[in-house]
Amino acid sequence: SPTFTHLPSTPRMSGYLTGLPTELLLLISRDLSDGSLGSLAISCRGLNLVLQSDLDARLTPTVAKEILLPACASGKFNTVLKVISPPYNVSATLPVILPSGRVNTPLQEAVTHCHRDVAEILLSHGADPNYRCEYYQNEPLAFLAAYNQDWDTMHLLLDHGVDINAEYFFNGLPETLIHSACNVGDLEKAQIFVACGANIEQQGIYGDALCHAVKGRHPAVVAFLLGAGANPNARANLVTGWLPATPLGPTTGPVLLLALDLAIPGNLWDCQSEFDYPWRGVSFTPWRGMPLDPAQRDVIALLLAFGAETDSTWTVIRNHLHVLAESAGQRDEDMYVKEIEDMLHEAQKVSSHVREQYAL
Repeated sequence: SPTFTHLPSTPRMSGYLTGLPTELLLLISRDLSDGSLGSLAISCRGLNLVLQSDLDARLTPTVAKEILLPACASGKFNTVLKVISPPYNVSATLPVILPSGRVNTPLQEAVTHCHRDVAEILLSHGADPNYRCEYYQNEPLAFLAAYNQDWDTMHLLLDHGVDINAEYFFNGLPETLIHSACNVGDLEKAQIFVACGANIEQQGIYGDALCHAVKGRHPAVVAFLLGAGANPNARANLVTGWLPATPLGPTTGPVLLLALDLAIPGNLWDCQSEFDYPWRGVSFTPWRGMPLDPAQRDVIALLLAFGAETDSTWTVIRNHLHVLAESAGQRDEDMYVKEIEDMLHEAQKVSSHVREQYAL
């Protein structure tokens, strides 16, 4: 389909053509496709002045509708403005079904390709910043802007009412922008999202935002969230995904229990020998106990420094002691309890230090 937006593959060609008489240029233009004519016209101001009338004659309402998405994707502000304005009036709001069957909106194309000026003109013509299209996991537009670190466009979307706490789904499980940032340990994104109104108490796969940062063992993000008012005794989801009909072990518990990263029966991800999701920032490995990984030690120490209660954690452990010890491969329950005590003791020794270390 014609796009009027492709750049010519040989820029020198426009230099050769500028010296031709106007009449000859217009004759040549008749044998060019719409896309080639558009590319030639935008390659040189002199050619544009000559060929624009021919382009305008070819720009029917049908063609205008066809070129809107590619123009948004390539950031052709003037083309976008032209086709969404009279006399063409192509809708800036309606989704478009592509030949592949995928559904997109003009605004989604502009945001995906970091064209803030195009996004702004579409929003001023009624584009919905909260509309979800068929795009991977149906992430909101604010997610696409944040993924590109295009903060100007994200703030533009926020100014037009985009919901920064909108849920999307990862493997069928709910997630938000703040959860995503905490999962991968992206402190900068977490700070920006919170400053823009992200709800750190909103529940996701592992619980609230703090639970996601704890699960990923990201002490800098944990420290930031605790400093921002996150609850150090928040409830966490210990088993993710599909629960067995009769859970063998605890399914929820204090976030401190999540930090200990015990092997929970029925949690298939955690019980794999090595099942890593590096792009998620979380490595699912079996429980190792001592010695503590430095990041895990710092996360536990931060929770303790901010007032995490150990009593409720021990209550859950003792209520499920047999199955937890068995899942950890520890037949001696007393030794299992002793190892957890050692973990907490080692973290407690550095709790005051890590609070200063990660002070923001």
